[in-house]
Amino acid sequence: MRSARLLPVVSLAIAALAACKTSPAATPGPAGRSGGGRASASAGDDASRADVAGTVGREHQERYFRVDMLIEQWDAMQRDGDDRKAPAVGDQIAAEVDADFDTFAASSRGTHGLRAQHLAIKALGFSKRADATALLVARLSGEDGALVGNALIALKIRSDPATPLAPLVALLRVELPEARRYAPLALANVVLARDRARQTVEETMAERAMTGLVGLAHDRDPIVRLHATKAMGALRRPEATDFLVILLRDEHTRIRIAAAAALERVGDPRTFPQVVRLLEEVPEDERAIVRDILVSFAERIQGAPLAPSQAAAFGTSAIAWDRWYGERGSKTTAPATSRTR
Repeated sequence: MRSARLLPVVSLAIAALAACKTSPAATPGPAGRSGGGRASASAGDDASRADVAGTVGREHQERYFRVDMLIEQWDAMQRDGDDRKAPAVGDQIAAEVDADFDTFAASSRGTHGLRAQHLAIKALGFSKRADATALLVARLSGEDGALVGNALIALKIRSDPATPLAPLVALLRVELPEARRYAPLALANVVLARDRARQTVEETMAERAMTGLVGLAHDRDPIVRLHATKAMGALRRPEATDFLVILLRDEHTRIRIAAAAALERVGDPRTFPQVVRLLEEVPEDERAIVRDILVSFAERIQGAPLAPSQAAAFGTSAIAWDRWYGERGSKTTAPATSRTR
């Protein structure tokens, strides 16, 4: 298990970054499908596992080996889009970790060496115990980028609404590449978890988060831009609108679709025509995703569901969606976008 490797990220947006065109320097590595994605498989893994066993003691080594292998399985399922079996494997990891929680907690602090620490941080992302969140948050202040990255991804997996936002927001402004990539992702999932739990984000914290995200929205790394886009959508801040509209023009299709989804969450009706335009600009096999965003956006604008027959009739026709928007007239705050054909 190489300590520098990061867990593959499980959000749809990140998994889809394989479709992004990137330069060699910006190509997603082990944390995305395009980089191979395996969290703990390498030619030197047997030696690494032996090292972990020697530091945690023989009484714990079998459990560490099982957790390591289960995480590999879970990673592979995420890469392959196997959403049916992955939750069961995640539950197995949780059961193993929580059966020996104190040892994994000690390993996460570095008590048993660096390799055991990396494994423990990954594993704690699956724990059912509430105190696992605090252990992971404590690792965010380190200088080891791989450890910080793994802790952020583990916090994303946990999506615990009790996760404090301040440490995540602080990492939006640091130079560690792993922090820049995964702090927005962790922030997005924690904010969404708070939303589901009907917990609000403090106004000053949301403003601080937006300040950090604005800088990341222009980052050269497409993974950073993608995660910043998701975080802006999760926060639903009106001031994010202009930046999200710019991201609709990003060179990577997945970032453009993520920007459209974020604009739907923010809910400014004036941006609806620009989301419609994506129907003509994304590959054909991606248009159904844009259509689903438009259905949700239209329902948000009119405050009621679209009739199923209406949504089906509109389909992926930009003309039909433009007509719907234009017919609302004064009910929206901006005129329909004209389209030359």
